[in-house]
Amino acid sequence: MVELDYKIEPAEQLGEAMIDAMYSLYLRYYDGTSKDLFRSDLADKNYVVVLRDPQGDMQGFSTASVTGHLLDGAPVQSIYSGDTIVDHRFWGQQALPAAFLRLAGHCRAISPDLPLYWYFLVTSERSYRFLRVYFEKFFPAHDREFPARDKALLDLFTRERFGDLYDSGRGVVSFTASQGYLRTGWVEIPEKVRDKPDVRFFADRNPGYIRGDGLAVMTELTWDNLKQFARPPFRLGMESGI
Repeated sequence: MVELDYKIEPAEQLGEAMIDAMYSLYLRYYDGTSKDLFRSDLADKNYVVVLRDPQGDMQGFSTASVTGHLLDGAPVQSIYSGDTIVDHRFWGQQALPAAFLRLAGHCRAISPDLPLYWYFLVTSERSYRFLRVYFEKFFPAHDREFPARDKALLDLFTRERFGDLYDSGRGVVSFTASQGYLRTGWVEIPEKVRDKPDVRFFADRNPGYIRGDGLAVMTELTWDNLKQFARPPFRLGMESGI
């Protein structure tokens, strides 16, 4: 298997050729979108993780926005993940998680006294199951209570970005006009995982995932909340930057 490498690039420095390549890859997996929607999502992002094969060809990417917030007057920081896709031939590789964790470590080093959270909208069971693999705690989850402060933080993050499209009671963002959804063949939940507790929880909480509805999720980006194998890239970001 060819291994991918990553580079974390300032979003503002992406050239038109790279943006076109990213959109072309995105279209292979997503429907109900457009170049304008794609560029709009990219416009408010600070960073883009770009995955390349040994020949230098782009095989995946993820966009990220680092944002400051105030909860009851106390400052916190979040990393929001936007459009993300990896060519399915490379699913399961660690380049994308390593890149994100390095970016998170970099953010932690820049503002060590600010609580730092990762949040995003989950539109597939694969993305939701990722949280269980890398983090000790994340919310919402089927096997733990949702602490009031964490719920307030997730509501704050999501309302600031999505406004009235966010239903706090369900924890879901439903778009009045399509912002993109996985194509047939990629959106279906594989039968072999349908009975897993995390998959059932995701499907029950967000039955509209098939049309692009997103379940808002978050986890705190701390050393203790990372699984042990996920700590090295986080440390690298703290010590060496991106």
